Amino acid sequence: LTTVRSTGIGSLPAISGANLTSLNASNISSGTLNSARFTGGKIGQVISQTLAPCQTSTTGTSFVATSFTIDITPTATSSKIYVTFNCGGVYHSTGNGGQLRIRYNNDTTIFNTGNYTAYRGTSDIQIGSSCAILHSPNTTSQKNYKIEIANRQANGEFYIGHPNNSSTFGTFTCMEVLA
Repeated sequence: LTTVRSTGIGSLPAISGANLTSLNASNISSGTLNSARFTGGKIGQVISQTLAPCQTSTTGTSFVATSFTIDITPTATSSKIYVTFNCGGVYHSTGNGGQLRIRYNNDTTIFNTGNYTAYRGTSDIQIGSSCAILHSPNTTSQKNYKIEIANRQANGEFYIGHPNNSSTFGTFTCMEVLA
């Protein structure tokens, strides 16, 4: 330790923090910490797509793929994939509604919104749509995530967006969360 005596004039001498080895990070209010000191929760990669064209399901109650699809390759088997989908609205031509789901690798549904009811009266009504899930694929192989939609009933058409408004955007994002 160095003893500092003040003469009442001037400022304290500069000191180096190079020899500090056990400082608790919660006591640091500014500066840069070495990334190797962090454990988990780092974002490894982000893949996102924003599309404006309307997506429609015309096959009754069967799910159909939309244009929202992302391929991602996790860097570690312990990584998780945070999947989000946000859309300005969903609409049904006769007011029955529909469903939206996130599919993984063409064989597993990892999220299903259940039935939306999208009423149509004298004016068209859209409701916003969003979903998010944290998925553990347990692989380092490239995998696919996609959005699929289906009608609630076998009549009318269920849309992501609105058929008469091409400015209704949807955003589909996959983020790798490192362990």
